[in-house]
Amino acid sequence: MHRHHGPYNLVAILNEASYDESLFVAEIGHSTPAAGLKKRGVISPDYCIHFVVGGCGLYNNQNICPGKGFLIAANEPYDFEFDPIDPWEHYWIGVDGNMCAPMLRSFGMEPHNHIFDCDWFEPFIPEFRQLLFEDMEGIDYPLYTLGLFYKLMSHYTYMKKPGLMSSPELYFRAAKQFIDENYFERITTEDVARATGITSKYLYKIFMTYLGIAPSAYMIACRLKKSKILLSDTDLTVTEIARSVGYTEPNYFTNSFKRSFGESPSEYRKRKAPHK
Repeated sequence: MHRHHGPYNLVAILNEASYDESLFVAEIGHSTPAAGLKKRGVISPDYCIHFVVGGCGLYNNQNICPGKGFLIAANEPYDFEFDPIDPWEHYWIGVDGNMCAPMLRSFGMEPHNHIFDCDWFEPFIPEFRQLLFEDMEGIDYPLYTLGLFYKLMSHYTYMKKPGLMSSPELYFRAAKQFIDENYFERITTEDVARATGITSKYLYKIFMTYLGIAPSAYMIACRLKKSKILLSDTDLTVTEIARSVGYTEPNYFTNSFKRSFGESPSEYRKRKAPHK
């Protein structure tokens, strides 16, 4: 593998090391082009699947915005026009081989002017960036990137099925369930993101979308909700309760409890369970 740095992009070329000539990943890339840049009649040597994550522009005179993807067919001319103020930021993966076109059709992608929704793509960004910007020792790049291609296509075909939850909702539910089941283990938001397979930034985004609060705030709410039950129904000390719901510092638990409910854990216990 070698990397080619252009003025606005970074491309990792992989095809010189491919094992299977029938289907292989030729390159992956990332680009934030110059504002207002236009390209007419460009021809790609391979099938190139693009995922737009920022900005806007035109692909063959069709508006493309974040959350949209498109397929460029091999050896067919196409046009780009990037917005003069807010041009695209996009990632792409180029695939080639004599089985490439039939394989893409089997996934439901038509080679000519195929545009699709890809709001599920954001969790793949760290993997692209790792391949593009880091030297991954011991990695079999042809095999690894072909696996990445199949994962992308699996998400694409899965999200096309009618009646399914959107990918952000799936990630949100998985992350929420992980917190619900593990909040007392002193986990962090980084632990939640890692367990869910997404970035901390994306975790924050989906929690704000579906709950209107940060994942850390939801985690605190789970801990404090359980602490109220323990204060009312058990004889555990405040320190023991703090540690049992995931706090390493009892004073931090007390301050957090008082900030949320307007009274200390001891005051709450006296009011709710005066016999304790």
